[in-house]
Amino acid sequence: MFDYPYIRSCYGLLPVRTLLSAMLLIVCLVGKSQPDDLQIARNFAEGFEPCKDGVARLSNVSASVVSTFSRLMHSDPVVCDELLTLIFLKIHRSHLDCCNQSYELRVVPSSPTGIDQASDPLLYQFNCLSSLFKDGKPIEFFPSSMVTSWVKKNLHLKKFEPIRVEMLRIDRLNKRISEGQPWKE
Repeated sequence: MFDYPYIRSCYGLLPVRTLLSAMLLIVCLVGKSQPDDLQIARNFAEGFEPCKDGVARLSNVSASVVSTFSRLMHSDPVVCDELLTLIFLKIHRSHLDCCNQSYELRVVPSSPTGIDQASDPLLYQFNCLSSLFKDGKPIEFFPSSMVTSWVKKNLHLKKFEPIRVEMLRIDRLNKRISEGQPWKE
């Protein structure tokens, strides 16, 4: 058999082969969770449809979806930003479609800390990525239209096809509203 070199560690002498096997196992375990998180987050964002009755809000998001986005925010912030932006663009489109104007995105708008992480976890994560508002500072109003401003300032977001499509829908709605055309027919 082969003689493998040894590495001194706090556990004594370990064969390099053992260390390489352990490193391979860690890489496999860490790498396995991210695609699952990505798929869960993508399915949620792309499948999300705001309610059509009244002013749409993002409430009652499952804890598993929130933790998935939290992990994704750290492992792939660019993709997390795209997916969260898509969700809030859909809500803004729903506001325009329903009521011809932007509405507050927060479920608890009078929170003294700005965005309540417990009641608005995905909005909190979106704000952490976008820095639209300083964390912990009072926010008078967080309109859904701020998300379109975020996309217009960060044009790379339009390269994500679902965001591009939502922005086109929003532009059509804004044009209809500015021309004084009636609400939904």
